Amino acid sequence: MACLNSYTLKGMAFDCNANLAGIKKIYLGYYDDFTITTTEEGADNDKTHTATIEAKNGGKLYEYTFAKKTGSLTSTLTKDETNGTRYYTNEISLQFNKLEGWKHMEIEAMAAEALIAIVCDNNNKYWIVGSDGYLSATATTAQTGASYDEMNGYTITLSAMSAHLPYQTTEPDSTLIG
Repeated sequence: MACLNSYTLKGMAFDCNANLAGIKKIYLGYYDDFTITTTEEGADNDKTHTATIEAKNGGKLYEYTFAKKTGSLTSTLTKDETNGTRYYTNEISLQFNKLEGWKHMEIEAMAAEALIAIVCDNNNKYWIVGSDGYLSATATTAQTGASYDEMNGYTITLSAMSAHLPYQTTEPDSTLIG
């Protein structure tokens, strides 16, 4: 059964190049302060969707870094053929070590706002999350830990529902960084 869409199966060869899991940093900004433009690029055998980000209203992106192996981006498909629906839940999970007052305020700001994110994975690929529906906090935890070797800090999960997987983009221009 064929569907009316712009996607076509083309096959995928095994990639034996180095591939690192996880993310190393993200940039967050207020959703209403940016315009995202998506494009389909490339020849028939090598098409890709990409996105560009532009600030409006003087919008800025703010960089967040964290310890290795504590950040991730996960996209999960939900599809119901009976209802004819399909969407992705894109989740960013971040861990910030050490409970501190100023970090508390940053977590509160993330939890209170409609956001957009650019995620840099450990392969130096950049992905926009929240391009067609804002990103928001769905869970936060602050913990002291009990044993000396347990985590003391914050964990936050940011989620966005989207018609698409995150679009690949480029590193944000320095003029967008706050």
